[in-house]
Amino acid sequence: MGQTIMDAGDGAAIRAQSPFNRVARPAEVAGAVLFLASSEWSSGTVLDLNGASYFR
Repeated sequence: MGQTIMDAGDGAAIRAQSPFNRVARPAEVAGAVLFLASSEWSSGTVLDLNGASYFR
């Protein structure tokens, strides 16, 4: 979803916000999605899967 932004001039600045110096790969986010989808007790939960950055 954010590939256009990451390829633009702001990509380096966005990556620099994370201690990982990159954004998450789809497979990394999928693990959290699978966990939340498999839990009956996840209601109204917000999970920031952003590598400790402010990129939203």
